[in-house]
Amino acid sequence: MSLESGSLTLRRFFIQSRVKASSDSSWVDQLKQNAFVGRKLDLDEENSGWAVFGDELATDFRIDNTAFGKFIVFSFRRDLIKVPRGLVQLHVKSRIKERLKNEEMDTMSQKQKQEIKEEVIEQFVKQTPPTVQVIQVLIDTARSELYLTSTSDRVADLFTQLFNQSFTLKLQEANFMATAQHVLEEELFEKVLDKPGITIGNPFEIHPEYEDTLEGKLGAAFLTWLLYTLQTGEGTWSSQHQGEFGLALNEYLLLEGEALGSKQMLLKKGVLARCAELAISLRIGKLVSKIKLELARDGGTEENNQTEVWGFTLDKLHYDFAGMKVPKVSEGSQAARMLGRLNGIIDAVELMDELYEHFLRLRYNRKWKTILTEMEAWVKKLQLAELD
Repeated sequence: MSLESGSLTLRRFFIQSRVKASSDSSWVDQLKQNAFVGRKLDLDEENSGWAVFGDELATDFRIDNTAFGKFIVFSFRRDLIKVPRGLVQLHVKSRIKERLKNEEMDTMSQKQKQEIKEEVIEQFVKQTPPTVQVIQVLIDTARSELYLTSTSDRVADLFTQLFNQSFTLKLQEANFMATAQHVLEEELFEKVLDKPGITIGNPFEIHPEYEDTLEGKLGAAFLTWLLYTLQTGEGTWSSQHQGEFGLALNEYLLLEGEALGSKQMLLKKGVLARCAELAISLRIGKLVSKIKLELARDGGTEENNQTEVWGFTLDKLHYDFAGMKVPKVSEGSQAARMLGRLNGIIDAVELMDELYEHFLRLRYNRKWKTILTEMEAWVKKLQLAELD
């Protein structure tokens, strides 16, 4: 999964400090301080550092290989030695058995066994090349946001540690709760904290084992409202900066519930409105946990009318963009195409942020009671459709 081509998966962070322009040479200086340096590794040990974007064997950071327009790009490289522990144990067992036989012994001390284990590990380390993991990093200096091409919590933690060593910038994961705080006034955000979730249908008693986080409740509320909105006919919105855009479901939906015994339901069918599982799941209080979407926007001129199409999956917890497909940029130099692709990534995020803010402002005003009543009527209508 790469910023350069193909589909990619993104985890976003807000940068909570003043961000310098991409042309500032301090970006390069700070990357050089923790540039990747190869070294010998022991079993389960890892080595990490910054590498040049698109050429992760290189660490010769310069403005011309780090800055693309308003963006700063570089890579987080991790090398680690990994050998399956089961394989190590089998070899240790075999050597112990062989030595007992050769030396005609019945037993062996723990110290002798440990020495054999260390010999086996040392041999594997010598024979095993390191596993190399490359995570690319995109910083939008205009929006003060950072993107990782990985949604692993472990990777995020390791990256943040190294990032804090290199830059005097504080990061905050841009989940649904943090994004709400980012776009709303303090008074309105207090309402989000007070009532992050929604209830439709007739949920069973909530069991503590299935209690969701604040982030999960808020994310599920947004994604469920989005499902309802798309299923009842509205799929086009007007963006403040990018004109009209449209959204459509793309045949993937995961529902979860806090009710005892109703944790997950995967729905993957072409016509979700006619899906029996959807009606039942919503009726017992499940909400959307993941949803796959297509986003379309008019990207052409009057002479050359083209539609740009993105695809991605959103989840309720992290507001990650998984499996994102970005419209292809086919004109201009290689650098211009790269810049166009990076802008395309940010465009999709910006459009979803505007839609999310629209939901929040609906959710926390007097109109919401009417909307919630309409959502409940929609669920009942789905049930009746299944009975016909």
